[in-house]
Amino acid sequence: MWIVSDYFVLETAQGVMAKSGHNYAQFQDYAQFQEGFARGDFVCEFDRDITDETLKTLEFAKDEDIVRRGALALTMLRQRINQRSKILAAIVNVILWLGRKEIHKLNDSRILIDAKAFATNKTYRIMCFRRS
Repeated sequence: MWIVSDYFVLETAQGVMAKSGHNYAQFQDYAQFQEGFARGDFVCEFDRDITDETLKTLEFAKDEDIVRRGALALTMLRQRINQRSKILAAIVNVILWLGRKEIHKLNDSRILIDAKAFATNKTYRIMCFRRS
């Protein structure tokens, strides 16, 4: 048995949402027409779209209140470090400076956890292939 659970990009996907994930149409073609499947070694028992069930996780991750609280906690932690140790504060500042591009990329990629954009451009599937 081969179980696949992942998200796939739809043919209509555009922009940054089209870049992350497997192409669903290509995966279907592969699963249907590649040698092992064509010989009947594997048969797809089910292919279920579970996109709606997974959107709650994205909505939680995108929750602005949680993001604000996390940012506030980090700000408070930095202030505490600054009060306690100038050396440690300098190290933290250097680390943040070195990671500034990654932090910026992370902020720019927030579209990837937008539930509505995800549902429009991707499909989350669970599939089961069984050896015939």
